Amino acid sequence: MKKVTLKSISIRNFKGIKELDFDFNGKNATISGDNATGKTTVFDAFLWLLFGKDSTDRKEFGFIPLDENNQQLEKVDNEVSAVLDEDGTEIILKRVNHQKWQKKRGSTEAEYTGNETLFYYNRVPQRAMDYKVKIETIMDEGVFKLVTNPLYFNSLPWQDRRQVLTSIAGEVSLEDIAARINGEAKELQEIFIKGKRAEEYRREINAEKRRIKEDLASIPTRIDELNRSMPEPVDAKTLQKQIVEKQKAIDELDEQIADVRKETEVQDNTYRALRDSRDKLQSRADEIRKNLEKELKQEKYARDSAIEKATLRIDEIKQRIESKERQKKFEEEGLKADQNAIEKLRQEWKEENARELFFDDKEFVCPTCKRPYKTKDIDKMKVDMTAAFRNDKKNKLEAIDVKGNELKSRIEKVQNNIREIDNQIKELKESFVEAEEVLKRQDEILEIDVDGELAKNREYQDILKSIAELDERLSQPRRGFDISAHQEMKHSIQEVLDDLKKQMNTQEIIGRTNARIKELTKTEKDLSQQLANLEKTEFQINEFIKARTDLIEERINNKFSMVRFKMFDQQINGAEVETCETLISGVPFSDANNGARINAGLDIINALSEHYGVSAPIFIDNKEAVNKLIDCDSQLINLVVTREKQLTLK
Repeated sequence: MKKVTLKSISIRNFKGIKELDFDFNGKNATISGDNATGKTTVFDAFLWLLFGKDSTDRKEFGFIPLDENNQQLEKVDNEVSAVLDEDGTEIILKRVNHQKWQKKRGSTEAEYTGNETLFYYNRVPQRAMDYKVKIETIMDEGVFKLVTNPLYFNSLPWQDRRQVLTSIAGEVSLEDIAARINGEAKELQEIFIKGKRAEEYRREINAEKRRIKEDLASIPTRIDELNRSMPEPVDAKTLQKQIVEKQKAIDELDEQIADVRKETEVQDNTYRALRDSRDKLQSRADEIRKNLEKELKQEKYARDSAIEKATLRIDEIKQRIESKERQKKFEEEGLKADQNAIEKLRQEWKEENARELFFDDKEFVCPTCKRPYKTKDIDKMKVDMTAAFRNDKKNKLEAIDVKGNELKSRIEKVQNNIREIDNQIKELKESFVEAEEVLKRQDEILEIDVDGELAKNREYQDILKSIAELDERLSQPRRGFDISAHQEMKHSIQEVLDDLKKQMNTQEIIGRTNARIKELTKTEKDLSQQLANLEKTEFQINEFIKARTDLIEERINNKFSMVRFKMFDQQINGAEVETCETLISGVPFSDANNGARINAGLDIINALSEHYGVSAPIFIDNKEAVNKLIDCDSQLINLVVTREKQLTLK
């Protein structure tokens, strides 16, 4: 068995404890003190260190100390650490709730931003998940609570308590139960082996019994109703003879009606044949007209298309002629402008060529002192001015020549363009005349008369003649056939026949009614037997359930020295339902005194520790309520109320 003991615990700023250090050295100990000095807080701190919960299994509880204004203390870490011994191996655990404070940019004071939990295993920091895994390797959380708190087991819902106890007792096999019951009940094992539970099977039997009893109760009433509804017997032989006579009369009338309908059908067939022939001839006439109209429409479509094409061609040629004439006008305007420009250039060339250089004596005087230049300087200046004049004149004449040549070349090009446009206009006008001739020829085509063409069609005229002959025959009056008298007579005889058959059916009804009464009587006997069989099976199931109940409770209760468990409640109808109630000397756990409940809890812990193969420190709150504790192999940490103002460890 794995044994876990508490060697020491240190608590800082946890609930009402500011600072506390206890060394247990793995031995039994007593923590004493007045009320509200923190005895239960030590147990809460130990559980918070392991699982993050208090002794009442709450995750959210106020473990952070408060100031005089009932506000949480700021910038204070809440810390619990402990040293455990696991089969001689020392384990150091520590959990810290750390407040996070941070200065925001531009602020002089730090602000509270939340908490973070820090975990340490053998002084090595751990992630929360890794810490949890390591704690589980020491002991499962659920098992730990069961084997450390005497009151925890009985605080669980009865379903959870029953599940724990059932796991201790082990599965009860059908063979074990069969050994306790008589041989007849053993035949139920096959049903239970298939997976059907005894309680479930009993509910099914009860439902089936209710159904059978309801059916049995209704059968006498149904038989009585059948006897009272049974008709009086009749003379079947006489009725049968009358039925044959009436049926023969109806058959004769049916033959007469059939003959009349046959004559009517012949006349109708002749009329339909004439109508079909007339419809076929009319269809052929319509087809001839339709085909002729189609041909004429195609001819008209071809003519209209040709007219439309010629009209579009004329419009296109007109537009192209107008475009060419606009283009010619544009070219002529440009030609005229170029001719005027070249004439202007000729005049400029003549004027420039006739230009001469003349000297003014005033030009050879110093602009500063107003004295004439020296003769040598004046001669040199005249030579330079004459050379500059001649060079300028030459350049201007050459520029005029270049512009003149460019204009002359452009004039020749424009004149060629105008001649080309004239030729294109001439060709377009010829095409225009041709298109007008085509349009004129299409307009001369006359509209064709459909009726006139049909009048010349020999087949069409023959068809019209045949249709007229058939219309004459179809207009002849048709012969009428009346079968109303036959039908009235048949209806009258049929009513008599139906009444005779109805009387004849009375005998069949009597036979069916007697057969039904016999069937119900047999059903009543069968249902009575089924009910007896079900009641026998129900008795066997009750024996089975009682044997199983006794065996389960014996197995569970044998695991405990002080407490007993009631695992089933018997209802008024005799059925047993599952429950789980702890009894201390026959007294329910909830009604026992505090001392008895603590010892009962220790008895339960002893059994659970043996079952799970583990033991852990047991915290016994209000130990002063118990004079003597039962023997226990686990480490005991007693929490005792005294008048001491501070917690004391002994």
